[in-house]
Amino acid sequence: MAWLICDLETENHEYLGSRVSPFCEKNYIVAPAYAINDEPVKYWYFNSKEEADASDWCNDALEKATVFVAHNATMEIHWMMHRHKDAFLKFIKRGGRIFCTQYAEYLLSHQLETYPALNDVAPRYGGSTKIDEVKLMWEQGYLTSEIPRELLIQYLAGPEGDIENTRKTCFGQYAK
Repeated sequence: MAWLICDLETENHEYLGSRVSPFCEKNYIVAPAYAINDEPVKYWYFNSKEEADASDWCNDALEKATVFVAHNATMEIHWMMHRHKDAFLKFIKRGGRIFCTQYAEYLLSHQLETYPALNDVAPRYGGSTKIDEVKLMWEQGYLTSEIPRELLIQYLAGPEGDIENTRKTCFGQYAK
């Protein structure tokens, strides 16, 4: 099996009560990242919606994958269906499966932990906590595109970033 561990950092203009809605015309994928199995993390950074929409990163990612992995996969699926619908549906139609580490943790906790954060789950499986600077900037009202590129990429694709933590969580949960 080819496990595609994926995470998206998106622009965060509020729209109908959601801060990361793919339906808001101002929002776009600022930085996608993924890794297949234990391969190195690949990532991109886009300076505009036009640049993000023109990228072919998604086809490259889904082409080899058999299982799409994300923490709170609903968010990534919404974005994939809105911005990369053809590639995502092709993945599903050829038998692609989805593994949500947030939902898996809910099930593994015997339904006691609802919506567990990756920051809380990852350390249980050998991962780490996230970089607080990025969360703090979001809480202060920064748009994702306003966060320094290097800091955002470290948060997403660095050795202690979302991709590595989701990967450790996924494989730990799968073993359980």
